[in-house]
Amino acid sequence: MFEYFDKQAKEGDYPLLSLVIPVHNAHKYITNTVNRLFQQDYPNLEIILVENGSSDDTWQILNHLKQIHTNKNLIIVKNKEAGTSLARKKGIELAHGRYITFSDQDDYYIHSHSLTAMVRTMQKSQSQICQFGHYTSLLGIKKFNKKAVSSIRYSRQQLLEHEVIGIVSSNITSFSPSVWSKIYEADILKDITSRIDHPLFYGEDMYLNTLAFFNPKVQYAAVSPKGYYVWNTGIGTSGTDEASINLFKEYAYIKPRTLILAEENNAGKDVLTAIRSEIIFFFRYIILDMIENHKSKEEVISTIQTLDELTFVQNAKLYFRMHDQNHFHKELEFLDSDYKPEEYYRYVSAQAKCNIKKQIRRWIKNTIIRH
Repeated sequence: MFEYFDKQAKEGDYPLLSLVIPVHNAHKYITNTVNRLFQQDYPNLEIILVENGSSDDTWQILNHLKQIHTNKNLIIVKNKEAGTSLARKKGIELAHGRYITFSDQDDYYIHSHSLTAMVRTMQKSQSQICQFGHYTSLLGIKKFNKKAVSSIRYSRQQLLEHEVIGIVSSNITSFSPSVWSKIYEADILKDITSRIDHPLFYGEDMYLNTLAFFNPKVQYAAVSPKGYYVWNTGIGTSGTDEASINLFKEYAYIKPRTLILAEENNAGKDVLTAIRSEIIFFFRYIILDMIENHKSKEEVISTIQTLDELTFVQNAKLYFRMHDQNHFHKELEFLDSDYKPEEYYRYVSAQAKCNIKKQIRRWIKNTIIRH
């Protein structure tokens, strides 16, 4: 692993690792999460729990954990500002470690050696950021996910030309927007806290990573195929109509700032295009999802009108009308017409019908033909 790097890390070198966890209404999970972390064998671990506007007894639980684990490096703090983004900011500001990593309040690591293995890989990679594979867990069933088949280190030029596409959009590269299952050099994150000034609840990972990866101090970022982090996908609001719409509305804050950063850092054309195209495709995804979930025509059309009036959507559409002559996707070609919300509803409804037909054909192929 990373065999072409100078292996300067010694087995006795255990730099302080700060693990930041935003905590909100975590009565059911947080005690188990913290106890599991104390089972990690990494000997120089600092755990920072940032309580974030809970309405249950989470703060009392955190105080209890602090009282019974007096021999552990455990920091608890009550953040006055709402939003997961600002809770993570507070955790970064409080961190004393050379390295910083993040966890969600209900997730865990696959075995007790996980953090030690992650730090060792980070040291060997000689990078400022290192991303690992991860497991998704749904109803107790774990599935391994990885972004690379081997260990790779990318230079800043490679990141800016292409690889940050996975950070600034949902397009697939070696990197993903999530902050968990990554380790960062602490000063990379401490440099950007002044720019984390807005309460984000859905797009906070993407925005923090965008700021981090565009930090000029990031000369190398690495990817390891090894997986240690387990993400509980069945908990929370992920995948709901409301969550998707709220995330899209947060894009009104995130995307214009992302474009500015990309342009300031001379990011490649593919990166700039990906930032804008995701706006259009995510717009379509929300409407398609609403139609497939049998939302009323009136509700869908109202949502189209509301989202279509957002300035960053209008700017993305204008960009493709002016710059994209080849229309690399029919969705962008459709933007050349000044459609009304009712027309876009009919356009996406037709796509929904095609999706149903594809699902039926897939079911026939997989079920009937095979038997």
